Amino acid sequence: MQVRESSAITQDNIVKSHSKRIVNSEKRVAELNTLIKRIYEDFVSGRLTEKRFELFSHEYEVEQIELERSITQLKAEIEIFNTDSNRADRFIEIAHRYTDFSELTPSMINEFIEKIVVHEAEKIDGERCQQVDVYLNFVGQIDLPVVELSPEEVAEEEKNKHRRKLIRERQRRYRARKKAKMEQERLAAEHGQIESSSALTSTKSKPAPPKKKTTVVAESKSLTPKSA
Repeated sequence: MQVRESSAITQDNIVKSHSKRIVNSEKRVAELNTLIKRIYEDFVSGRLTEKRFELFSHEYEVEQIELERSITQLKAEIEIFNTDSNRADRFIEIAHRYTDFSELTPSMINEFIEKIVVHEAEKIDGERCQQVDVYLNFVGQIDLPVVELSPEEVAEEEKNKHRRKLIRERQRRYRARKKAKMEQERLAAEHGQIESSSALTSTKSKPAPPKKKTTVVAESKSLTPKSA
């Protein structure tokens, strides 16, 4: 709450300063309009030469354009400050409804969190890392604090990283051996199929032995006519 009050004071001071500059700039713009009108009348009446009129007119118009641009920017910044202040007040109002944050309930998540953006995972130094952006209602994206580890926790984390590295290396070697074995089995199967095919082709191409010719000799009987 103290941080919020300090921020509010700073924003109020900025808004007051911007408002004062806007008033002074608008006053100067009105004065420039009067000056431009006056030199034009002097030019028409002949009291001011054309060269002097163009010089003064150009200078006044350039200053006027810069002031109007500054006024627009200052008003936009004040609007942003007011919007941010209102959003922060609404967030604080929600926070005051809860006194125990030890457990997040669905209603708390719906009231506090606008959205969560999960980025694509990537590997950094062999470790799988994934960025997660959390956007709170009325506040926007928040930067989660980095947890400082103690020397003991750092040492334990290094041990775990080394252990995970060894496991990944063993898994990599296992997959390589398994892949090599499957490749050998595939080649052996292909080789066996080739040998079987060659043997079958050799059997089909071998000429069959010639068949023996069998000569059948028919015995002829002489028929003697019987006498009557």
